Amino acid sequence: MDDYTILRSQVLLSHTYVKVQASLNDIKMKHPNRTDLIDSMEETLSELQEVKMYINQLEQEYRALRQSAYRLELINLDLKAENNRLTAENKALNYE
Repeated sequence: MDDYTILRSQVLLSHTYVKVQASLNDIKMKHPNRTDLIDSMEETLSELQEVKMYINQLEQEYRALRQSAYRLELINLDLKAENNRLTAENKALNYE
């Protein structure tokens, strides 16, 4: 997953939310007696809002994990360098 994919999914979800909201408003104005559609669309809007919230939470967790992985990778590189240095030092001591 990359930043583009995350941003694209958020934009598409927001766009879908706006389209459903516009359709709901249109139905409320033109067909206020269609409570079956109105109720269903209001429930869909609520669900879309919940999904938006979860995607935002997942994005924050993803970014935190990515930062953690980067820090651990730096530590790993430092430890590898130290290991190489100690290995070379050990070889030099064994040749004396």
